[in-house]
Amino acid sequence: MRLVPPVAGGFRRVLESCEFNNYQIPEGWMVLYQINQLHKDSSIYSNPQEFDPDRFSLDRAEDKPKPFTWIPFGGGARECVGKAFAMLALRVFTAHLVQGYDWELLPDQNLEFSMIPTPSPRDGLRVKFSRRG
Repeated sequence: MRLVPPVAGGFRRVLESCEFNNYQIPEGWMVLYQINQLHKDSSIYSNPQEFDPDRFSLDRAEDKPKPFTWIPFGGGARECVGKAFAMLALRVFTAHLVQGYDWELLPDQNLEFSMIPTPSPRDGLRVKFSRRG
């Protein structure tokens, strides 16, 4: 969810002219924000390219110091209404797969991501599942 969020980003209209990194952004322009770039910002996350679920533990809570640093489902008034359901479904599905099946990634696949319309491996994802006895 942090390294490959379900949505790449979005557009917002600039309400008031401002400056960002020495660039003037006029009122009325549309700007694109990229969630995956925010989630890989080293000023927010230590070792941002590394998969480290413990960064969200209560002890570390790297996503908490600044608002809107963890937004895989958007944020504020535009946060996905299905966020809680999606996270629950993901947990139930994952627990079922891990506990009830052995699985093997089939060879000769291009697993590089295509990001449009949503992140997915270029060749799909071929996996062999075997029910545990």
